[in-house]
Amino acid sequence: SAFAPIKTSDGTIDGVLELDYNVDVFYQHMYQKALVLLLILTFCMLIIFFVSMIVSKKITKPIIMLTDEANKIANGDFDSVIDIVRDDEIGSLAIDFELMRQKVGQLMQSLNAKLEFSQEKLIQSEKMASLGKLVAGVAHEINTPIGVAVTGISDIHRRIRTINSKVNSKALSKRDLKEFIEDATEGAN
Repeated sequence: SAFAPIKTSDGTIDGVLELDYNVDVFYQHMYQKALVLLLILTFCMLIIFFVSMIVSKKITKPIIMLTDEANKIANGDFDSVIDIVRDDEIGSLAIDFELMRQKVGQLMQSLNAKLEFSQEKLIQSEKMASLGKLVAGVAHEINTPIGVAVTGISDIHRRIRTINSKVNSKALSKRDLKEFIEDATEGAN
């Protein structure tokens, strides 16, 4: 129960208003309305949950597929075609990924061809360098004895001219001839 005074415009009490209401009925009525509201909110939350799951799968599944394809490209697999057909941003992204896959694949083929060419050229250069070292070594091994032989022959040739000159002038001594024979024998060994 509740009481409230009824006043006139000059402030005097003209009467009393008594309100008598059963609060239990009010609480029961509010409880029923709260229960209905709670059931409606629960139902709405379930609908939102299921709709968000469906939308999430429609968005995340192609993104996961794009991620898998990007990982394949990162691991060197340029043969797997990205085939996601959609009329939204994800479809546009899939098209861009496919173009990127093709271009990277072409670049890799080009780089591999250049690498193989460079390797062949390097192998040929190393073969030529090895051959050059071998030829230089062989030439050194041949030139050293030839040089010694040429020097020896030149010396013998000079001494023969000296002996010949002494023979012609009849000034050749036995000693000169003996020295020449010893030197020539030593040079021949």
